[in-house]
Amino acid sequence: MRALVGPELADRVLRAAKVLRYVSNAPAQALARSTSTVVGLIVHAVDDPYFSAIAAGAMRVAAERDLLTMMASTFRDPEREIDYVSRLRAHRARGVLLVGSGFTATSITDRLHEEISAFVAGGGRVACIGEHSLRSIRCCRRTAGARNRPPSCCSRSGTGGSAWSAGRRS
Repeated sequence: MRALVGPELADRVLRAAKVLRYVSNAPAQALARSTSTVVGLIVHAVDDPYFSAIAAGAMRVAAERDLLTMMASTFRDPEREIDYVSRLRAHRARGVLLVGSGFTATSITDRLHEEISAFVAGGGRVACIGEHSLRSIRCCRRTAGARNRPPSCCSRSGTGGSAWSAGRRS
């Protein structure tokens, strides 16, 4: 805004916006930019210390990058995981971190892969932590003796920081 108008007018507009408590319309911005400042975090159970530790780290990294984390629990339901990825795509989330699903039924993994492929085709990025059999997505795995701790591949640059491996970098 400041590049298009003089400093006095810019200051007046910013003061008025503050007085009126203006907030930008996030859905409109997501539509215009084809992305949002939302990242999805899909876990099996929020009350499990392992998932909680990963969630805390991922949310900390997202906050450092001025991103909003939308967390959802699948309650170990594969259909819910597929649905959440679809919903995050509809919200034009910037990325999704799948934590601990690891469903192995081909009917489930094929449908999840299709949904993830659509998410990535729309510009989103996807990563997973756990035993996944998903094609073209890097998955960090828990090492022996790492109970209740996030995988080491995520701690190198902060949980989730290096894991956005599928899709385009922004």
